[in-house]
Amino acid sequence: MKVAITADLHLKTKVENTERYNALINILNQLLLENINNLIIAGDLFEINSQNYSIFDELCKQKKYNQIAKETGIKSETIDKLLKNNPIH
Repeated sequence: MKVAITADLHLKTKVENTERYNALINILNQLLLENINNLIIAGDLFEINSQNYSIFDELCKQKKYNQIAKETGIKSETIDKLLKNNPIH
């Protein structure tokens, strides 16, 4: 099993942090190219004053990323919401 790990993305809104969202998209695309199906996001996924789960949720639900299981340090009920269509294998 291959696992990728990233940390401290500190996402705000997509408008405020275009480069950070693009970096996350790049990470997900690299996982697809490398046939890595598990991603652990450690550290701070969001900036403390801006936790915009909806944009992250939309990104995770994109069909091309369905094969990638994503895990974050967010409490489990939020993970369940974020990963509804992306179960961890």
